[in-house]
Amino acid sequence: MIVFPMAGFSSRFTKQCYDVPKFMLPLWDGFVFDYAVSGFSDCFDSTPFMFIFRETGGVREFISSRDARLGIKTVL
Repeated sequence: MIVFPMAGFSSRFTKQCYDVPKFMLPLWDGFVFDYAVSGFSDCFDSTPFMFIFRETGGVREFISSRDARLGIKTVL
């Protein structure tokens, strides 16, 4: 299992007036989330992934949509 803890407050970014968590920030042709998780693409078919996050502002839907787009088979 691969675990991504993403439950912080992103306080440094909040202080700079960003209104979404760091992993939801746009980056090039995707999001910070995509680039962090894509490093494990060899495991998408065979290894369960777990994302620990705070239930705020559409985060669950964002993660679900990105997981589907990246092709992660098992998300706990």
